[in-house]
Amino acid sequence: MKELKAKKNALFGEVKAKRPLIEAKSKEIDALKKELDSNREEKNDERDVLDKIQDEIVASSEEMQACFKKKDEAKDAYWQARF
Repeated sequence: MKELKAKKNALFGEVKAKRPLIEAKSKEIDALKKELDSNREEKNDERDVLDKIQDEIVASSEEMQACFKKKDEAKDAYWQARF
């Protein structure tokens, strides 16, 4: 029984000795998690901006298609009126 208590105390001593290292690593991990979260937020913001730009491109494309359609209709009307 005494041997088991001695082993237990030795193990607890080792754990106690490593506790500052564990706490330091935990702080590093927390800092990295915060950095990852901020990076995710930045990526989400960038995606939002890109989505807005894409929507503008689609709208411009639709406007251009409408202009081409009007041009074609005007050209057809001109040729029909001419002949």
